[in-house]
Amino acid sequence: MPPGKDCGDPAGVPSFARMSAPADSPQRETLSQWWRRPEVRVQALLLLPCAWVLAASAASFWEQVIDDAFITFRFARNVAEGHGFVFDVGGPAVEGFTNFTWLLLSTAAYRLGCDVLLACKVAGLLCGLATLAAAWRLSAAVREREDCLNVLAPAFVAMNAHFAFWMVQGLETPLHALLLTATVWRGLRESDEPWRWPLAPVLGALAAMTRPDSVVLLVPVALWILARATMGRVAWRRVGTLAAIGVGILLPYMAWRVMTFGDWLPNTYYAKVASEPANVGRAWAHVVEFGWNQAGWSGDATRWNSLAWTALLLAGLLGSSLLGTMRARLLVVGAIALQVAYLFHIGADWMPGFRFLVPLVPLLGLAIACALDGWVQACGARRWPRVAARVFVAGALAVAAVEQFRVSTAYVFGESVTWYERDAGWLAPAGVAHNFNKPFQPELLGVTEALVLETQDGTTILMSDIGLPMWAAPHLRLIDVDGLTDKVIADAPSARALAFGGFGLGDLEGWRHRERVLARATAYVLEHRRPEYVLAFEQHFGRGPDNEGAIYPRLVANVLALSPDEWLEIARTPKTASDVWNHLLLRADVPRDVPDVVRRARLSRAARENPRIGAFVRWLYRDFGDRGDEAAVGMVRRSVARFAGDADFVREMLFLAAQYEDVATARAVYDGARREEFLREAWPHRMMSRVHQRRGEWREALDVLERGTARLAPHNNELLHEMAWILESRLDDGPVALAVIERALVRDPTDPRAREDHERLRSTP
Repeated sequence: MPPGKDCGDPAGVPSFARMSAPADSPQRETLSQWWRRPEVRVQALLLLPCAWVLAASAASFWEQVIDDAFITFRFARNVAEGHGFVFDVGGPAVEGFTNFTWLLLSTAAYRLGCDVLLACKVAGLLCGLATLAAAWRLSAAVREREDCLNVLAPAFVAMNAHFAFWMVQGLETPLHALLLTATVWRGLRESDEPWRWPLAPVLGALAAMTRPDSVVLLVPVALWILARATMGRVAWRRVGTLAAIGVGILLPYMAWRVMTFGDWLPNTYYAKVASEPANVGRAWAHVVEFGWNQAGWSGDATRWNSLAWTALLLAGLLGSSLLGTMRARLLVVGAIALQVAYLFHIGADWMPGFRFLVPLVPLLGLAIACALDGWVQACGARRWPRVAARVFVAGALAVAAVEQFRVSTAYVFGESVTWYERDAGWLAPAGVAHNFNKPFQPELLGVTEALVLETQDGTTILMSDIGLPMWAAPHLRLIDVDGLTDKVIADAPSARALAFGGFGLGDLEGWRHRERVLARATAYVLEHRRPEYVLAFEQHFGRGPDNEGAIYPRLVANVLALSPDEWLEIARTPKTASDVWNHLLLRADVPRDVPDVVRRARLSRAARENPRIGAFVRWLYRDFGDRGDEAAVGMVRRSVARFAGDADFVREMLFLAAQYEDVATARAVYDGARREEFLREAWPHRMMSRVHQRRGEWREALDVLERGTARLAPHNNELLHEMAWILESRLDDGPVALAVIERALVRDPTDPRAREDHERLRSTP
């Protein structure tokens, strides 16, 4: 192919020549005519397995949730209840969120009485599946042809673990990705076909309202439309119409934001973003790790999957710079470059799954499709090179698809978690696999329980990690260590950036500004807000050097300082693998006792507002079930069906029911256990039997053990041994106990305990 030719055009016309050619009115095609084309129907059929793989992958992460989602939910609850855009009821309006449209969706779900987390997970799943269709149409718009290679972009999205992970985390990422992909697609089509309704500016404005950094990713498509207008391919009137619609939506929104919150950017930007030289190194490592993960080399991924995607990515990256169309270069390479530059400004994200890079996944799939298309076109009319290129693409895709399909369906078809975590490293990104099927880390649940049960109404707490704890404890007012919901503290990071890494590096005035900001923040907390509680993370606050075991609460990076003499430690969460301790400190002059009626009401509201979190139901039952509190026990019994698939919930509830001799609750949990693997183990049957045993109901206990034995593996005699013990020691029925032991020997002749009991019972008169 001679230099300057555009290999994405089958006619081989140079890109600049095509751009400057006179504008021809394209043939208008109706939707029904387009759908009747055989190649379109074949592509749509190929999208179905992509949708299945993506949905199955998302299902494997369904029980996961990022704590920050509950920050949005608390804002949504306050808006729905008429308190305004505030984090604390009665507090000042603050934009402690960066996802305005997602916040509105959460507010609507709360007003309708839905489980907000479940509603957001379902919405994220639907947005992710819709992104497949948007990526498909974007590929057709960029490549300007309808063939099966357009399905490569949605296939890449479907087999991307990070995209699937973020679909069900309760945050705005899937909506963000959908709006960006759809905006680019519609922008290209509307610039080529002026009769189309101008949806691109509407979608682009919604994307910017979903996440402000969307503007960065939409710059390339705007430049493309302007370039085409300059060369006469798009009427300037059309460009003006598109721009007017976008500005007409965003300008009132920005005016409302300034009037409501007093700033053009969200408060979270000032709290989180600090332009420091170290950001570049962190962001670069983040981007490299993201690329490494996209090639399938994370964790214990299946190597065939990794090799297949590595081959596709290398071919795509090489081809995109040499063979792709100019449209693809601008949209894909430009968007990726701008997003990486933005990451260099803000630094890497702390959350697992590469949240800020996930919206690029459809564009990466598009880059591969365009580049591989270029490789095929570069072969010209030579038959065998074209066949070889197509076989390479089809073979690599088939290997990756088969491997990912096998891994994705592991969760759906109930294969063991051990197998899943061992062989599905690519599907389980770093920081996720170790927490499989557990929504929250233990220390976060411990903090939440202490705040719900131990704190006074209307008091103020100084803490970080504010999502789930503050969602469950709406009676508290917050001073956020990180400044996400507090404008005064949000100034502190900018002061540190100015002094240590920003424009005032080494500048005396920078140091003075930093000291003024820190002094103002310290006075604000200690003198103006004066918190009654402090949640001290050991990793943030540290221990005193002179008094081993004493807690010296200090805010991160010495921004604020508190005197340790004022505080009493009232709760400590267990130590975890990450060596993080949480210490809940109470100011000495604040009463600690909380009435039981208030504690029960708080737990009941938490369980009612988010019934997906079984911890709230367990706490309610544990604290009030042993007292025979009918209101609490009744709510627990109505809620247990929601958590019948959670092994930890089933285990703890059966244990508590046995302690309280509560047969009705235990039976509701035991009969409602939905996951068959629970009932193929011995522990649920044994624990249900213990409930009856504590009440002296020996025959009922035997019935439970008998039913459980039929579900166990053929060589598992655990329940039979317990049956024999009940028959011999409690019912004094040696012959029947001997018959049970003989059954155990039939199931497993090598069982040493069964052989020993058999000899003993046979010799007993």
